[in-house]
Amino acid sequence: MILPEVGDYVDRFTELTPEQLRWIGEQAQRIIPDLVPDPVRWSVHPDSQTAARLPIVDTIADGAIVIATGMSGNGFKFSPVWGEALAQLAVDGRSDWQNPLFSIAAHREGRAIA
Repeated sequence: MILPEVGDYVDRFTELTPEQLRWIGEQAQRIIPDLVPDPVRWSVHPDSQTAARLPIVDTIADGAIVIATGMSGNGFKFSPVWGEALAQLAVDGRSDWQNPLFSIAAHREGRAIA
């Protein structure tokens, strides 16, 4: 793969070489043949994923703090549902959208498996 794997956020890359940008454009053009492969602008952003690739949606401090992380890949497209779930957790302490596999405990104990 032309883009490096980053194991630690501190070691993340923040720049791409012209060769890497060209490769990315070529891959996109393979999927969309009429696409002009040269980027107009670009930026590098970190993803937030858990080891299980399932999000953590839970509360701590006896429900006073709502935690939501590890949503890369589904956070944006499901944001209306996540927003409703987090609002319910903040107001009611529970949500119709809660899933036991999204709990902090499930991730700690290795039960969160995608």
